Amino acid sequence: MNTVTLYVGTYTGPNASQGIYRTELNVATGKLTPPVLVATQANPSYLVATKNRVLAVTEWGESDDLFLYRAEDSG
Repeated sequence: MNTVTLYVGTYTGPNASQGIYRTELNVATGKLTPPVLVATQANPSYLVATKNRVLAVTEWGESDDLFLYRAEDSG
């Protein structure tokens, strides 16, 4: 099966999303697997993923922060 790993950043809040999620896209069917939470982070609105790293910019109102995560083999 030909799949592509995708990371999705979400806005967070009480009773809402919790941060960065991973999903797999089946290129042949266009279907996504259910998202799995991989990092709890407030408002990771911009993501860049490489082979084994995810860079996230977090919005904090008047300031932003930059976080770098290492992707394990399991995601």
